Amino acid sequence: MTKSTKKPLHPMFDKHTIEELHKKTGYSMHYILDIRTGSRPPTDRFKILCGAVLEKPVHKLFNEEITNGTG
Repeated sequence: MTKSTKKPLHPMFDKHTIEELHKKTGYSMHYILDIRTGSRPPTDRFKILCGAVLEKPVHKLFNEEITNGTG
């Protein structure tokens, strides 16, 4: 039996680890893991913060835009 590795839903996780994002954003590693696996959608607040601390546009990190700006 081979173990399959599921690709993250958001491109941000191709270059940034959960631990790195935890340290830079202050969000819990569990919360970030839930976003990585698709168990929980990222809030606008989380997307905006990631864009700011990683100095990248939100659409490049998440393949989506901010929905309403309130999170």
